[in-house]
Amino acid sequence: MSSNSFTREICVTHLPYHLDLHQLLKYFEEFGTIDHYRLSKSTSSNGCLYIVYENRQCVDRCMLNRPHRLRGHYLYVKRSLPHNVEHPREHFDSVRDLIVTVDSQPADNEKFLRDLREYFSAYGLLYACKYCHETTNFNCILIEFADYDQVDQIILDRPHYLHHYQLNVIKSSSTRAFLDEIELDPSRFTEIELENEIQRLKQTIKQMNEDFLLQRKDFEDRCCEKLRKLNEKAEKTHRLQQDLEKEFSQLSIEYENLQKENQNLNDEFILAELENFEIHCFYDRIFAEEKNQLVQLESIYKENSIDVHTDDVLQSILDDDKGND
Repeated sequence: MSSNSFTREICVTHLPYHLDLHQLLKYFEEFGTIDHYRLSKSTSSNGCLYIVYENRQCVDRCMLNRPHRLRGHYLYVKRSLPHNVEHPREHFDSVRDLIVTVDSQPADNEKFLRDLREYFSAYGLLYACKYCHETTNFNCILIEFADYDQVDQIILDRPHYLHHYQLNVIKSSSTRAFLDEIELDPSRFTEIELENEIQRLKQTIKQMNEDFLLQRKDFEDRCCEKLRKLNEKAEKTHRLQQDLEKEFSQLSIEYENLQKENQNLNDEFILAELENFEIHCFYDRIFAEEKNQLVQLESIYKENSIDVHTDDVLQSILDDDKGND
């Protein structure tokens, strides 16, 4: 495979046990067009998925969006590197430290170190750039980066040149074998380098503690704010419950009073019905008596009317007889 293909390729490991290749490829298509892929099976793991994108910018986007997680499963993603016969571990080791050597002694070591730091800063944040060994024939410089992907990019971009020097770069995972070859003791640090490293570590620990305290303070503030809001809601809920209980108690009392009043009105209604029935019966009886009396009076009146009429007829006859005489 050409070096150009490696700049467009990523290696995905820590694949899920039940691999859905279509879903996995669809996820990585979010970062760019996939040219082709291949799946490498392994007996000791779930294998590796190699994806070749259309261009390097797709790989940069993919690496920039780490960490990658698919349905709760974390995927380990790195750039693919060509196999190096001299350093066989280089293409699969992920480290943040880079070893840089030059074939000749720079004229000004400190200036060369500053220029080297500036040169590799183009790949991103780096924490340290210092000499590990200084001899008449060899210079070994250790550069510590913030991300292992920066080291992989530098390996892919070989060869590197600074001024008229060619920079030989290897990963720190190959340092032991490399130092054995040149017969140098890796523990040979100067007192100044050790003091500088101690100061750097102290500063790093101090910064970490400060960051931790700030994050802790921010977390405590957010928790306190949430607790305050929860307490306010709890107090409002408690007050609302008390108001509802009070209102319910008042309504219960009103309901009982209305029940009693209704019962009293019902009793009064029954008494009024009984009185009305008695009055109705009383007036029915009086009406019947008066009606009978009226019938009797009408009968008497009729009898008296007949007698008076008879007397008048007789008197008229007598008067007629006297006139004839």
